[in-house]
Amino acid sequence: MPEVKAVRLEVALRPQVSWRSNVWAFIRRKPLGALGGLSLVVIVLTAIAADVIETHDPIVQDIPHRLTAPGADYWFGSDPFGRDVYSRIIHGARISLYVGLVAVIIGAVSGTIVGISSAYFGGRYDLIIQRSVDALLAFPSLVLALALVSALGASINNVTIAISIAFAPPIARMSRASALSVKEEVYVEAARAVGASPLRVMARHVLPNSLTPVIVLSTAYLGSAIVTEAGLSFLGLGVPPPHPSWGRMLQEAARLYQDSALWLTIFPGTALTLTVFGFNLFGDALRDTLDPRLRGR
Repeated sequence: MPEVKAVRLEVALRPQVSWRSNVWAFIRRKPLGALGGLSLVVIVLTAIAADVIETHDPIVQDIPHRLTAPGADYWFGSDPFGRDVYSRIIHGARISLYVGLVAVIIGAVSGTIVGISSAYFGGRYDLIIQRSVDALLAFPSLVLALALVSALGASINNVTIAISIAFAPPIARMSRASALSVKEEVYVEAARAVGASPLRVMARHVLPNSLTPVIVLSTAYLGSAIVTEAGLSFLGLGVPPPHPSWGRMLQEAARLYQDSALWLTIFPGTALTLTVFGFNLFGDALRDTLDPRLRGR
């Protein structure tokens, strides 16, 4: 009993670290990751406030002012239909972030469920699941998403579903590898010994201790999901018009106006590059922070 009281007293006297201290430590240790996170915050706030900071309606056409060069009236110029490129870019951020976030969340949740259950039950169930995952992994994510969108039809929700299905297999493989080691821990064996159901063991013990690599991988896939959506839109199978999409804006400009109206490609391409670059920087820093093998780097 005295030992237990001493441990409790030590825990009670241990200084509590605030979230501000954690954020500041992250900024000092990973300045590039913090820069990527800051750029993502700016992009997210821009997407949220798009209706407030827009200068024109991003959908309404104004043919007399078509292909207007960047200036006071059109900050980023206008497209072949007279629509404001700046307004379309900030509204396109909404679509890119929506598709990327929702697709990765669906893919991460479904992939984690499949991977953990496959690792926990093993046997023939694990064999069937993993061979199915191998079959899906044989296709590049863009090719698989392209085939799915071709079958489902072009729409925002169908594009999101297609991308989530394309990203679920690698997350399932990662979560399975993590769960295989966790399920052999003593606390998992103890939970089984006291009669806990498989669902309870997976939900209360295996899942929480297998989430770190899934979170890191999902963060890295956010940028890939946005690039995949832009690629599908560039190929004409992504978000249908008149919704503004960075990939479709590039596709419309690349066909006829890549020489005469450079602003049609520069600004959407820059927005796409900065967003993906921010996700990649933040994802790498998050991986180095959460992975105990890389914390000392």
